[in-house]
Amino acid sequence: MAEVFPMRALRYNPELVRHEDVVAPPYDVISPAQQEELYQASPYNIIRLELGKEEPGDDEARNRYTRAKETLDAWRKEGVLILDEVPSFYVYEQEFTVEGKTYQRRGIFGRLRLIDFAEGIVLPHEETLSGPKADRNQLLEATQTNLSPIFGLVADQERKIGQMMDEVCREAPIADFQGFEGIRERLWQVSDPALCQQITTAFGPEKIYIADGHHRYETALAYSKRHPEADAIMIVLVPLNNPGLVCLPTHRMLINVDLDGIMDKMAAWFEIESFRQSPENLQTILIALERRPHSFGLILKDGYHLLTLKEEAALDPEELGRSPAYCQLDVTILHQMLEKEFGIDEAELRAQSKVLYTRSCQEAVELVEKGEVLASFLMGPLDVNAVKEVAEAGEKMPQKSTYFYPKLTTGLLLNPLTEQNR
Repeated sequence: MAEVFPMRALRYNPELVRHEDVVAPPYDVISPAQQEELYQASPYNIIRLELGKEEPGDDEARNRYTRAKETLDAWRKEGVLILDEVPSFYVYEQEFTVEGKTYQRRGIFGRLRLIDFAEGIVLPHEETLSGPKADRNQLLEATQTNLSPIFGLVADQERKIGQMMDEVCREAPIADFQGFEGIRERLWQVSDPALCQQITTAFGPEKIYIADGHHRYETALAYSKRHPEADAIMIVLVPLNNPGLVCLPTHRMLINVDLDGIMDKMAAWFEIESFRQSPENLQTILIALERRPHSFGLILKDGYHLLTLKEEAALDPEELGRSPAYCQLDVTILHQMLEKEFGIDEAELRAQSKVLYTRSCQEAVELVEKGEVLASFLMGPLDVNAVKEVAEAGEKMPQKSTYFYPKLTTGLLLNPLTEQNR
């Protein structure tokens, strides 16, 4: 069973700071320029803990991790960060716009008991790298605090969790502000012991599918084996049936590749519809990608093409030695084609020596037109249930398969590992 508990959260004191001044995006999407902007936004911005600057003379005894610990202690002493008196769950809502449509994504902040993936209760969907885990480990050892939540998904087929969130959100939130990219952020506290127990019970039968935060989960799991009392991690759990659960595509752009005969190679895999270059025709292709399974947009300097996988070109799970769910992924199909037709293997995909990535359709098109990349493959949106299906098959998706938008904001709540109780 999944064990999800309320938490005694460490929170910014609204009498001393404004949320919009002190929160930040997740550490792994912050550029050096944005890091500097966040430093300037407030002397109490969470960036000083989550992704502090390196300074001349840093060594093992003094570095950005030790400074994070010192800063955290100082903020608590000053009352900038205050610890909740009682364990609580928090309903978290982000209201945002994509392609002119407004969405509301709701989830619940709590603590998830750490458990090995082999138990089949918490399931990953992507590979991790050693570098980010080493970084997060040093920060966790220094601060003994979860500074940002991981992002998990649950099926919630009977919508018990969704209904409880709906009830909570009828009350006034404890935080309501406009954050990054114009996203409205709201937070509701749930402290009633009976309701907290209902939430814990509702999560019990669920499997947890990690949407984002694999490195932090694995780091926390290793940490808990060194420090058994720190046996849970801060998480935001979102039902898969939440209408605000949006997963945006990541487009592929080719460089350093011989494109001779590219259309003949495409014809072996896809039905092809060709268009002249125009904003209207690009929009036609993008609409088709949303509606048509296993389709891709191919952007070349001399025109646009809509590619739809031929039935006879479908991937064979037995031949690949992978699950049907894995073989049905558009990104799997595209990567298999790139390897067979252009010799681009997994190592080159990771190294980005022949394939670059962008979440901007506009950039994918413009870079072809400018001659900065040779071709772009536009991807359609991912069905979020594919994360569940691939994870349950015991597999991990190819890289750059998912981009859940928006990212969870860092700094709303912190989880001090040594100050929790059941």
